[in-house]
Amino acid sequence: MLPKYLTILLPLLILTSCSGGEGGTDSETDGETDAGDAPAVDIVVNDDATCLLPGDGKVLCWGQHPISLGLGVEYKDTHDLEECPWMPENNPPSCVSEPTELAVSDVVDVVSNDLSSCARTETGDVYCWGEFDGADGVSGNINYLEPTLVPELADAEALSVSGSLRCKLDSGGAVTCSGFNLRGQVGTGFQSMVETWTRVEGLPPIQEIAVERERVCALDTSGGVWCWGDNRAGQAGVAAEESDLCVADHACVVQPALVAGLENVIGLDVSDSHSCALRDDGVVLCWGDNTFGQLGNSTFESTHIPTPVELLPVEAVSVHVANEYITRATSCVIGKDEKVYCWGNSSIASKGLSSDQLDPSCSCVPSPREIPGVDDVVRLSVGTIHACAVSGDADEQRALCWGVDGYLQLGCDSGLIECP
Repeated sequence: MLPKYLTILLPLLILTSCSGGEGGTDSETDGETDAGDAPAVDIVVNDDATCLLPGDGKVLCWGQHPISLGLGVEYKDTHDLEECPWMPENNPPSCVSEPTELAVSDVVDVVSNDLSSCARTETGDVYCWGEFDGADGVSGNINYLEPTLVPELADAEALSVSGSLRCKLDSGGAVTCSGFNLRGQVGTGFQSMVETWTRVEGLPPIQEIAVERERVCALDTSGGVWCWGDNRAGQAGVAAEESDLCVADHACVVQPALVAGLENVIGLDVSDSHSCALRDDGVVLCWGDNTFGQLGNSTFESTHIPTPVELLPVEAVSVHVANEYITRATSCVIGKDEKVYCWGNSSIASKGLSSDQLDPSCSCVPSPREIPGVDDVVRLSVGTIHACAVSGDADEQRALCWGVDGYLQLGCDSGLIECP
């Protein structure tokens, strides 16, 4: 797992080798910037926006305004917004197709998921923007419309955010979370809201965390995986008869549970309804909902048991998943050959295929296929309707995006992004 919710440590290495200088935001500009030929160090996506880190400490974002972009509510007063292809005709224009600089500087990495994003600076400060339901001890909806300093995150070694749930990892391997808890996703038992940062008990030292709105999985330092939260499709790795019951008698897991059948794991990722883990031998195992073949095991049967992905032609080096519960589901990997392989039912996995080439039982791609035109990949970020990658070595990197351009989040006409 990498860009969907990047850990803090790896991007620091990239910054050292690829940074274009001191960077920062010029307070005298209007927020737009011409990145020219600056190398793309990283790129991250969420449900309806994309952010590029060109390696100079700046963050450039584009997509739907105002929640996901972090450009501030005043941006629309000085800039012409564009029509969003996916918005009803009577809605006012609310999209930005041009990569636009945010008011935050000296950034070393960004995490992004759902409609939420956070950036960490060289000094360790963390600024967040987007949807943060239940943040700041408030049980209602909160939107940070521009990068906002969050002091509680300054000590985070790694961070994962997803709308109404936030978790951080400290230097000692402890996990603390806050947010809504209707499915037990904060890991402290069942209650509607945990308004303060609360340590998740019962875990060994953790090295990586992955968060969705209603579930968390964590990778421990021995290569085991622990999950808690929503388990309606077995995505927390627990059998239905062993699950707890949460809201509306839905299956959930309110305390961290070790996922059986996993060892020597080096990476993981989670979506609303399924999970995937990467072993040190390059094998990927997935579990949870399989309505659209997103587990990659040549069936459409959901399971709580981690099952190896079949027909993957190469060893994987990272794994990435995303979905909206029931409606879309995607799993992707970067292969050892630096190509991207995806499966599931989204436009990400079906790139270049006509409808009659999809599996007729699900209108999906139930087994891994190579994504055409996406080669030499070193970074990958997968959202619900689009994906982006960084391709090439440190001397000549390219940013690539594909999928549905419903909120102009692909950036195809910007001059910075290639759309193969």
